[in-house]
Amino acid sequence: MASMDFPNPAPKKITATDIATASQPNNKAVRIYTRLGGDSDENTRRVSFRIAGDIDAMALLDMGFAIDGNQALFEVAFDREEQAFESPWGWHPTLTRALADTQKGVVKLLREAGLEPQLA
Repeated sequence: MASMDFPNPAPKKITATDIATASQPNNKAVRIYTRLGGDSDENTRRVSFRIAGDIDAMALLDMGFAIDGNQALFEVAFDREEQAFESPWGWHPTLTRALADTQKGVVKLLREAGLEPQLA
């Protein structure tokens, strides 16, 4: 079998700008975290994300989010009086539906602000 010669492309010259750009985080990317609630209750989840871009923290407060530094947080939890799970976008019969509604709402809110939501 004959050997095949493949062209050997010249290596790309890496500049200081390339290195600086590669080390910069994507400022448009915003991770959405969903974790077990602070009281370790299996029926509570905390949804949080970094407040970035043109997102209005006061509008998030009006929606029911808490603000902690540059983070917005909401606990999806069962309300005994309402006999349902609360999300910033309404009441739901199950934790899964409330959590999905909250995550979809946050993704939509971030996209509308020109950001790139990422579920973590």
